[in-house]
Amino acid sequence: MRHKEIKAFTLLELLVGMILSAIVLTATFNAYRIITQQYESYSKQSGTITEVSFFVSQLQSDFENALTVIHVSENKIRLQSKDKLLEYRFGEKYVLRDDLLQIDTFFVAIHAIETFIKDEKVNAENNEIDELHVLINSEGKTEIKIYKKEINPKSEIDKVDSELN
Repeated sequence: MRHKEIKAFTLLELLVGMILSAIVLTATFNAYRIITQQYESYSKQSGTITEVSFFVSQLQSDFENALTVIHVSENKIRLQSKDKLLEYRFGEKYVLRDDLLQIDTFFVAIHAIETFIKDEKVNAENNEIDELHVLINSEGKTEIKIYKKEINPKSEIDKVDSELN
């Protein structure tokens, strides 16, 4: 009596196939994990750059449109324009822009602000300024943004009048 030969894989062939499948699946999973991490890193970096850019452009616009800029306290400035009053409060991890109707939050890391009047640093509070330096920490680098404006001659006259009275 002859036994029929059945075509099948040997145990060794099955083992080799499983090992190769495991290697391919591991490589695929690791590639997916690496790509996901890179995407998350890029997304975070892109979000930070967008937030800093939006903050810089908003402050530039507000600074240019302001008639007067007052250094209120160490980390606070007030901008008065024709139709609105704005306050910027600078924190270590965020900046608040308050226009009395709503408060906008910019998640921007501020190292320090420096205020100047006629190229002289202003340390006293409640003084008008014509220049603002903002030191921004972004992606491990400190970048300085400088905002300048001409002082409104009328406010200078008002200041002289108040000193005389």
